[in-house]
Amino acid sequence: MCSQIQSIKPDIYHGLSQELPLGIKKTGVKTVVTMHDAIFMRYPELYSASYRSIFIRKNKYACRVADRIIAISEQTKRDIVQFFNADERKIHVIYQGCNSIFRQPVSTEKIKAVQEKYQLPGQYLLTVGAIEIRKNTALILEAMHRYRLDIPLLVIGKPTPYLNELQTLVQQYGMEQQVKFIHHAETIDLPAIYSLAKIFVYPSLFEGFGIPILEALCSGTPVVSSKGSCFEETGGPCSRYIDPQNADELGEVLTCLLRDDAALDRMTREGLTFADKFSDKQIAQDLMQVYLTL
Repeated sequence: MCSQIQSIKPDIYHGLSQELPLGIKKTGVKTVVTMHDAIFMRYPELYSASYRSIFIRKNKYACRVADRIIAISEQTKRDIVQFFNADERKIHVIYQGCNSIFRQPVSTEKIKAVQEKYQLPGQYLLTVGAIEIRKNTALILEAMHRYRLDIPLLVIGKPTPYLNELQTLVQQYGMEQQVKFIHHAETIDLPAIYSLAKIFVYPSLFEGFGIPILEALCSGTPVVSSKGSCFEETGGPCSRYIDPQNADELGEVLTCLLRDDAALDRMTREGLTFADKFSDKQIAQDLMQVYLTL
């Protein structure tokens, strides 16, 4: 890799996924690395020992040799200082964006087609992301059960063994007709799916940024997410936040919002405005400012 870099002679090498090639310092090329999260440090039980060992070394090396470090949130900045001994003076926080399709209006024809394609109910709660323990979907089921919420729940994401736990809960609570899992939704259909949702619920335990929150805001869907981590950075003051360990708190918030269309309308309007903070233009400008410091 380094021989290729030397032959190309770029002005800057930017490692986009928490890594830089071994020996890159010897090439004399200026370097930037983007650090997304340190989830495998905070939740080691979710990763194999070999995975953690390899990526601890890679991440510490990248943070040590990089001329500039980009963290995708203030939370990630704190984590890489804590876990990888990153030099805080080299770190610039530049938030992520989302696919531009979520910022485009969805036609009535598209919405109708997506409803028919996935057999969607008229209104529903929505959660999007890999169906894994960290996403904490069981909290939604528990909150809906305790507060007897009869609105459907749509769960979209790639399945893991955690799906079995969720399906057991669904059966235990008699929610088979209320909860719908979709594992292979097409990206082009997601803006319509978001826009049809009454509320986007994202009680994840931890993220580096939480792109689905931004997708929801851009789609005009009110967001309820977790307190702590990066969630309030991404969701802003227009969203609601709950303790991700407290099903009663989530149930109470959802119950209140489902009865308050004015509050949901306000969250939608303010969410669309807040989402402008993460525009492609702003991100490009921020990246260029970092490059110009090298």
